[in-house]
Amino acid sequence: ADLVMQDRNELLMVFAAGNDATACPNGNNVGSPGNAKNVLTIGATGRGTAGNNMASFSSRGPTLDSRTKPDLDAQGSGIISAGRSASGTATMSGTSMATPTAAGNAALVRDYLAQGFYPSGVKTPADAITNPSGALIKAIMAAGAFKMTGTGANTNPGQDQGYGRILLDDSLFFSGDASKLYFHDETAGLQTGGLANFQVTAVGSQRLTFVLTWSDVAGAVNASPATVNSLRLEVQAPNGDVWTQKLPAGYNVNNA
Repeated sequence: ADLVMQDRNELLMVFAAGNDATACPNGNNVGSPGNAKNVLTIGATGRGTAGNNMASFSSRGPTLDSRTKPDLDAQGSGIISAGRSASGTATMSGTSMATPTAAGNAALVRDYLAQGFYPSGVKTPADAITNPSGALIKAIMAAGAFKMTGTGANTNPGQDQGYGRILLDDSLFFSGDASKLYFHDETAGLQTGGLANFQVTAVGSQRLTFVLTWSDVAGAVNASPATVNSLRLEVQAPNGDVWTQKLPAGYNVNNA
């Protein structure tokens, strides 16, 4: 899966995290290929009013090399779908029921760009982005994800809910919305030790979220860490304060 997504930049593969929340040891809970780096891995939440809770069966991270999984979540408990019955439907639970919702949402994000809604929030054919990267689609979905606070959700981001439940209304900008959307879809990449700088002006009291995603080169089989190109996001405020991603010393699959 990592090879395919790295070789086909426009592709986004979406996989279920698994239903082994208590059946597998730490580091093995999220199964293959959902433990891959580049794919979008989906956990399951409750349905309807229980959508703020993680489903008890939904597989939790981290992966063996301590990466956070799942990435995002969708409703996966008691979902009515096609089935062999008189009504033609069946009710089932699982991350496999949540994943089609996530894949459909990813297609809506791609269509939003292809219809030219970015950056104005109004359909403008001249602004159409017809071949966005899979990494960009993943970033947009993560940027607006709902931070769950219910049963089993725990921290955000974290190894239970990942970056939260998909909420496209907070991911996509349409004319009249209070929040905005800005992105940069890099095609050339960076050299070792390279930097890419962007300045963003934010006003008002809306949440400000920064997301960095990339489709990494596939690591060697059983490599730990699996990451080949280690990119780091740093956000510097006007007063000089810097926020960055840095794991504490001794972080591993048993203290996630």
